[in-house]
Amino acid sequence: MDAVAAVQRLGVDYCHGADERDLIRFLSVWHPDATWDVGGPTFTGHAEIRWAIERQWESLARGHHWSTGLEVEVDGDSAVGRSVAHALTRGSDGTWRLSVGEYADLYARRDGRWAILRRTATVTSSTVLAPRPETGLPTRGGGAEDG
Repeated sequence: MDAVAAVQRLGVDYCHGADERDLIRFLSVWHPDATWDVGGPTFTGHAEIRWAIERQWESLARGHHWSTGLEVEVDGDSAVGRSVAHALTRGSDGTWRLSVGEYADLYARRDGRWAILRRTATVTSSTVLAPRPETGLPTRGGGAEDG
């Protein structure tokens, strides 16, 4: 697998691992000494990253993440990437939230395996969505029907 495809796969495994609460898959995208900066707290190493994602899972009833528009520049065994991040989450209180932002990443290939060395997540917009009374699922807000 070429470098760009390997890095793209990391984004897929990150999102699915987080949303499916698959700890093995989620941790597989990180190097053991990686750093995850979530816009305030920063977590370094598998133990801290595991702690952080487990706290996130405790606070969210559901989560859906999408990462799009990945730009990657490879230089030997390192690469930098930037992508647009979308997340639709349901808090433990039932509130749905749509957040948009960016992932800025540093990747490294070690022993032939690409993984994230540093991920900085920046949220640029976050909106609470109004639930449909009959289903509890989100609408576009303001009483608008979303079909």
